[in-house]
Amino acid sequence: VEELTEKVMVTPADVAERLMRSEVPEVALRDLIDFLKIKKREQGESKAKGVKEERAGEAEIEGKASGTCGDMPKIQQIVGKSSRSNDL
Repeated sequence: VEELTEKVMVTPADVAERLMRSEVPEVALRDLIDFLKIKKREQGESKAKGVKEERAGEAEIEGKASGTCGDMPKIQQIVGKSSRSNDL
């Protein structure tokens, strides 16, 4: 329990609520441990999703900074047409 509470962000109220669900100490502790394991998994998934979104955002920013964007072919067509019309 101590190891899990150090790794998982839970409030003292969450812990107390789980411990008060049963008058049988073994059952209350098992419920708390299961709760902490679920929270740890959820927080790990949430963190992984956040990192993935952060990396996608960084890649998008890098792409725009390097001049590559989805509109580049369209821009090249416009520039190409205008330079051709100047040739006439």
